[in-house]
Amino acid sequence: ERYLRVGILVPTLENGGMERVASQISILLTENNIKVFLFVQKYNRLTAYQHGGKIVICPYLISNDSMQDEMLSYVIGSKMIKKEKIKYKIDVSISISPEMNLLNLLSKTNDRIVLSIHNCMSLREDIKSIAYKKWIMLFNNLAYRVVTVSEWCKRDLQINYHIRSKKIEVIYNPYLIENGEEIRNKANIIL
Repeated sequence: ERYLRVGILVPTLENGGMERVASQISILLTENNIKVFLFVQKYNRLTAYQHGGKIVICPYLISNDSMQDEMLSYVIGSKMIKKEKIKYKIDVSISISPEMNLLNLLSKTNDRIVLSIHNCMSLREDIKSIAYKKWIMLFNNLAYRVVTVSEWCKRDLQINYHIRSKKIEVIYNPYLIENGEEIRNKANIIL
């Protein structure tokens, strides 16, 4: 019997919200007998969030020196990832962040591509990466699904980036309750 094989693309598994979401997804999937492969740029076992699945290190670096260098680094990085997707026979590839989404799309094999966007992109004028450009974001329509964290972000993707509504799913960020932890004052919870 062949199990579903899921690749999760994230830069690292430490120090951030998207990294925590990736680690939580990997745990939930492995608990449900899904083979998980975490494609990371770098990995430190001592500081990584708890996670499930196999770590696959793809040591590419995205250069922001110039648009040409950045585009070249996406091509090189996507070739590394594509090779690993083929090696591990990935069925579904989930990426977290616009940079990882672009790498996921460029490294497509026979896998279903699921992109994840955790902020309202049009508000991110501080980031100059080509992964955030409107013309690049149009390629998100080639994905199987685009997951975002709120209805507001969904509208942003539809209106400002022309991503088709039928492609977008809203899934709020998870909050895992630790063993035995109880939420006592339910009236004052903000998530």
